[in-house]
Formats: sequence, structure tokens, C-alpha cells
Amino acid sequence: MTIFDDMEAARKLGRARSQPNLEFVPFSIHSLLDDIRRRLFPDITHSVRICFVSRGPLACISYNTSHATIYVHQLLNRHDTPKSVMTLFIKHELLHLRIKPSKVEGNRRAVNHPPEFWEAEKAIAPERESAWTWIWGNFFNHLRHRPRLERIDVLPSWRRAWTMSARGVEELTRGLEGAEGMRCRTVALDFMVEVVEN
Repeated sequence: MTIFDDMEAARKLGRARSQPNLEFVPFSIHSLLDDIRRRLFPDITHSVRICFVSRGPLACISYNTSHATIYVHQLLNRHDTPKSVMTLFIKHELLHLRIKPSKVEGNRRAVNHPPEFWEAEKAIAPERESAWTWIWGNFFNHLRHRPRLERIDVLPSWRRAWTMSARGVEELTRGLEGAEGMRCRTVALDFMVEVVEN
């Protein structure tokens, strides 16, 4: 990628973040954020907002010393997105305000998700497994896990998936059979193992 391509990608991402999308989830993400902050993150003093955007990774947080914005990809802005999925992402992104990037043995650079980050997430997010099962089971072909960059990118094909009904967690855990089911379960389990090991 050339510098021009990087600048163009950054410009498009900036434009997408300045134009958040309307919400289609069947619950208020703002009320959910407020509830999670009150119960689990009373120590966070940042002013935090959350919005859906059409570009960028599956979810991320941008922050400075006093403000933070959680960006969740439009792919998850659906009438059938389980509340547990948004709960997990909000907890995960708020943890970044508490646990800063740090050097990890074997890495030359600081990592955004050091081992203590994953331990903290595991302790406060019992919905992790079901949320990732739903995400990978429904959107496997539209996501790209990028471990070196510590993120999951949403592929351009996401718009096709957005118009289709998603399967529920129960259906995914008992109903996936054959090659598709094995592939989705393997990806979800590999992702969970990689997250725990990192």
C-alpha cells in the first residue's frame, strides 16, 4: 500500500466516523453503555459515547485524556443482534481505558491486548463464547481476523450479510453441521484460544 492509499483510507475512515448511522438494534446501546459503566467501570472518568459506523474494524475505541468514542461496525447494527454481543464489545472497549498497551515478552512493540487485558475481560464477560459463536457463525465470510494488527476487519462483502437474517446462538450451537459448521466452530474456537493465549 502506498502512502497515498493510506491517506485515502484514513480520509474515508474519518468521514465514516463523522457520519454515524441510525440504530437498528432492538435495545438502546446508550443505556447499555451507561449501565455497564455504572456497574463495572465506575473508575472511568472519560466522557464516553458509542455509535455505529460503516467503515473500519468490527469495533474499536478512540480516546484522549477526557473523551472516548466506541465505534461499532454497521454489520452489527441489526434488528437481530443479541444484546450479549454489544455487551461484550462495550466491556472490551472500556477495558482499553483501564488497561493501557504494554510491552509483552517476545514483542518489540507494545500490544493493545496484553495478557492482563484478556484475563480482565474473561472475568467480567461471561457472554464471550456465545457472542463470538453468533458473530463467527453468521459472518464468517465477511470478517478477517488480523492477529498481528490485533483486530478483526469487516470485508466489503458485509453489505450482503447485513440484509440477510442472522441465526440465533442456539441454532448455531446445535444446528451447524457438515463442513460449514465445522469451519465456523473451528474459527470461533481458534479465535477464543488465540485470545486467551495472547
